[in-house]
Amino acid sequence: MLRLNSIFMAICMLLIAGSISAVGYLSYGFSRTDAAVVAIAAFTVLALLNSASTRTRDRADIGDQIADLSRATADLGRKVAEIERRVEVVEATLQSGGDKARAVAEPLAAKIELLGTQVRQLADSVAVHDRALLHRGAASAPAAASPAADAKSKHISATRLGEHDSEPGAALPRADGLRDVLTRLTRKAPSD
Repeated sequence: MLRLNSIFMAICMLLIAGSISAVGYLSYGFSRTDAAVVAIAAFTVLALLNSASTRTRDRADIGDQIADLSRATADLGRKVAEIERRVEVVEATLQSGGDKARAVAEPLAAKIELLGTQVRQLADSVAVHDRALLHRGAASAPAAASPAADAKSKHISATRLGEHDSEPGAALPRADGLRDVLTRLTRKAPSD
């Protein structure tokens, strides 16, 4: 578009310079050489005027573009400062959230460690109790000849275990399942 505009301006300047030369040759009696010199001079003056006006217009456009660029840079600087402020706020929030999470997790970790220790102790005591029951069962197994005698010996063993429960160092009664053990343990744990 700019090139087409420049070509159109050049053609117009040539027509104006030729018109001035023709008027001088036909009306004022200039010779052909004088008319050609007047045409070249007119074309040169028109080209200089066009160049000056184009430069003035370009300077105004460039000045506007520089002003726009300066405003955009200032706006970009403000946005970067705002983003930096927001990032600092988010970092502070994350750090305080991490500190809060650690503060909450440390007591829970301690309780879980305590529960793990208690479960290991319980498992050890259950294993000792199982070995004791197996040892007693192996000793009383040959004596049991019928199912009725076997039920009676189990009842006697349970009665003996009940009698020895109050003694210090006595074996614990056998738990029916891991669920019972964990239920007893969790009931005990909050009071710790």
